Amino acid sequence: MIETTIHGINRPRVTLKLATSLDGKIATSSGESKWITGPEARALVHQMRAMNDCVLTGVGTVLADDPELTARIIPPPKKQPLRAILDRKARTPISSKLYQTHDLGPVCFFHDHNYRGPDTTAAHHQLESSEGGLSLEALWSVLLDHYNVTTVMVEAGAKLAGSLLRGGFVDQIAWFRAPIIIGGDGLSVFGQLGVDALDQALAFECVNTRQIGIDQVETYLPRQRG
Repeated sequence: MIETTIHGINRPRVTLKLATSLDGKIATSSGESKWITGPEARALVHQMRAMNDCVLTGVGTVLADDPELTARIIPPPKKQPLRAILDRKARTPISSKLYQTHDLGPVCFFHDHNYRGPDTTAAHHQLESSEGGLSLEALWSVLLDHYNVTTVMVEAGAKLAGSLLRGGFVDQIAWFRAPIIIGGDGLSVFGQLGVDALDQALAFECVNTRQIGIDQVETYLPRQRG
């Protein structure tokens, strides 16, 4: 299904995929995050990638985990999702799996106007930016107009997840929870959301919960406060 206008903005439909401990941590205090969830949950993530036009992440995740972001399923998908990376200062190394696997599927990087990516087979786009980062509105326009992307799956860290939520750009959350507790010194799943009072908190409704191996996956949709 092609989404044309969501919350008044012409953009793709966005699913935010989260993989955390029970207490909402994406990594230990040292940054260790592989693997929080089990193999069955990770297999489902590959299926989800194959069902979306694009997989979006930020450069922080690239530098920390060196992900490939392809849909590795059997049989392979007829078409790999576009791999899109928000890399404001063009910090992704040429040795990364994203550059080294360009033959497996398309890759595009998004920078601000003061930085230019290396001359490679990957595509590079420059976006407007501010102190908060690259313009997500401009990103949606490029994905729609240049790549015909109508569905996006986001696999990212706390900063990008927080930016998407603050902007109202999350249409669905797929939250994978591992049966472990990391504690307060772990890295939180969301960055700052600017919530000072409970009536400002972002409201979601859990519409499905199921067991995947040892993990739970919960599906949330935005809920309008009434």
